[in-house]
Amino acid sequence: MHIILTGTESTFKSSLAEKLSQEYGLSHASEYARGYIEKLGPNVDLENFPREHFFAIAKGQFALEHSFNYHDPQAPTCVFDTDHITLDIWNRAVWGEQYPAYRTVFPHNIYLLCAPTTPWVDDGMRVDGHRREELHQMYVELLDTSGAWYFTLESPDFNGRLEEAKKVMKGLEIEIKLRDSADH
Repeated sequence: MHIILTGTESTFKSSLAEKLSQEYGLSHASEYARGYIEKLGPNVDLENFPREHFFAIAKGQFALEHSFNYHDPQAPTCVFDTDHITLDIWNRAVWGEQYPAYRTVFPHNIYLLCAPTTPWVDDGMRVDGHRREELHQMYVELLDTSGAWYFTLESPDFNGRLEEAKKVMKGLEIEIKLRDSADH
């Protein structure tokens, strides 16, 4: 199974993904979109983001997932700092379009949905501070309707959110051990 940190901007996803991968000795897949946008430089218009860059990000995100065996339920566990469902939220919120490939959820992937209960911080690459709750509801709807296995992290600070994530990870370890012992 893979662990995917997802949710709106400024909710500690990247920091949590890094910390969880370190603490549990797991591979870590960084957020593709952030790296791509950083390479574009400071003059990119994030309010009117060019559509061709969105499609390039989508292509890169799927390639990143492929490189970490995202689709393989037998692959070693990896912690992903977002996945392709973020493309769906972004695409629907900005352009009003929906592509089934962006909405695909696999049963071996566990989502840690970061609720927008944290303070919003403008880091020069964030534009949706005013509608985090609306976007969060889009994530909840997508995860609910797709039957995804997910847990919502709600603590307003990093340390509290990390503890919530660790409780989920401990529960997953117990469930995996129970499942493995039932198989033998």
